[in-house]
Amino acid sequence: MNKNISKKPIDWPYLFCETNNRLTINEWIKFFSVVWLTYLLLNTINPITKIIAKAEANLLFESGIIDIVIILLTGVIYLFLILLGLVWASGFNGLKGLFAKPRLRNIWYIIAYGILFIIFTNLGNILSEFIPYSFEIDITNTLEAAQLESTALFIITSVYYFFIYFAHQIINVMIFLAMYQLIGNFLQKHRGVLMFFTYICSSVIAGALTTTPVNGFLLQNIIVGGLGQIPLYWAYRRSRNVLIPTIAIFIGNSITSIFTLRMVFLLQ
Repeated sequence: MNKNISKKPIDWPYLFCETNNRLTINEWIKFFSVVWLTYLLLNTINPITKIIAKAEANLLFESGIIDIVIILLTGVIYLFLILLGLVWASGFNGLKGLFAKPRLRNIWYIIAYGILFIIFTNLGNILSEFIPYSFEIDITNTLEAAQLESTALFIITSVYYFFIYFAHQIINVMIFLAMYQLIGNFLQKHRGVLMFFTYICSSVIAGALTTTPVNGFLLQNIIVGGLGQIPLYWAYRRSRNVLIPTIAIFIGNSITSIFTLRMVFLLQ
């Protein structure tokens, strides 16, 4: 008897599940169409992005409660739309499948992912320096600057970024699962080769999707963003819970921001 087989079948989209449940092409189109429409909604010039950009700019000067609410709602709506697309495509069972029960070992995965993310991202930054590109100043994305203005703004922007990180991790994990299913159609008998190409293709796509009108350097984004996704896929495979890498990257970026904020205050 195979002791590795659990008593209760694991529903898709758990990776390496015992059942053969897979999304159809139409169901994949449902999810990624929502992702694409959300991307266009928040990264093109339209009345909504104009309101958001104005609220972001106001954080650096005389931000009011309305501006704060707009910023926080942007993060909440972004995450809600991605979750809505996932439920539309795979139902609530598919959504539940991305969140395994918490385990004590997840603490190790959070620490390991944080360390690996820093290593792989810095490696990507080093490699991207060998690619020539024209430097442009980003005058629309001011949240990073606002984060260093005060403790209150740091808390506000940190809450916003948590929702953004959460949505991004779900999208990237779904890309990984889609590539695993697609490539698995051709390499079912070659597990190692299947995982290798799944990591490569998923990382390239995830890195390319970080390209926006403001950050339009496609090749740099593939290198930096793509390498940064490899630890995410590893952490998700081990924990089977998309919250684990989300918490890890949130804590890591928060610590970095707190350190930077403290240095700014000391220099004033």
